[in-house]
This record gives sequence, C-alpha cells and structure tokens, in this order.
Amino acid sequence: MSDAVPVPHPRSLVTLARFGTVGAVTAVAYVVGFAALVELGLRDTTASIAAYLAAIAIQFMGHQTFTFPTSARLGRSLARFVVANGLGLGFSTALVVALRDGMGIGALTTGLIVTLAMASMNWVIFRKWVFRP
Repeated sequence: MSDAVPVPHPRSLVTLARFGTVGAVTAVAYVVGFAALVELGLRDTTASIAAYLAAIAIQFMGHQTFTFPTSARLGRSLARFVVANGLGLGFSTALVVALRDGMGIGALTTGLIVTLAMASMNWVIFRKWVFRP
C-alpha cells in the first residue's frame, strides 16, 4: 500500500480554475444585478429572481464555452443544466432547513456551507453529466 498522495492532472487543475472563475463571475453578476435592480425600484423578490436568471444564463454560457467546452448538442447541455439547477435548488433549500431549523446554525455559516456544498455538487454534476458529450 502506497502512502503517496495522488497529484491531480494539470488539465484538471486548469478546469477547476476555470470553474471557479465562472462561479465568481456568476456570483458577482448576481450581486451587482440584484443591487442595481433594487436601486431602480424593483421589489427585492423580483430583483432577486431577475438577477438570478441573468446570472444563471452567464453561468451556463461560461461553463459551456470556457470551463467544459464540449461537442454535445447545445439543447442537450441546456436541458441537463436546467435539471441540475432544479435539483440544486431543492438540495440547497433542504440543506438550509436542516442547518437553520434543525441544527440552529447561524445564517452566515449556513450560507457558507450551502455555497461550498453547491459548488462541490455542481463541479461533479456539470463535469460528469451536464457538459459531457
């Protein structure tokens, strides 16, 4: 049995860096979009939904073209992306309920845990299923 720690392939590290970059751009787009729409007079919920939809479009385009360029048909990747995001919404909501209501964890800690969990889940699902040819 070897105690050597496996070294990730450089291509995987590049893909992971691209994934993080698209994630960061998506997060910034949401925050800026939400704040701008609220300043323009939209209600918080309306602004959040509009900013989320814009950010998720940016996320799809970024991952489709930059992180996981694929020969898969656009419609197929988009359909899988929508399913993955629906599952992600359900999972993140359940996690918030479990952490906040079930365990009494604070909002900031819950938000950080959910963000890390969703990023990890998206990494696997996007790489292995959504953007796979």
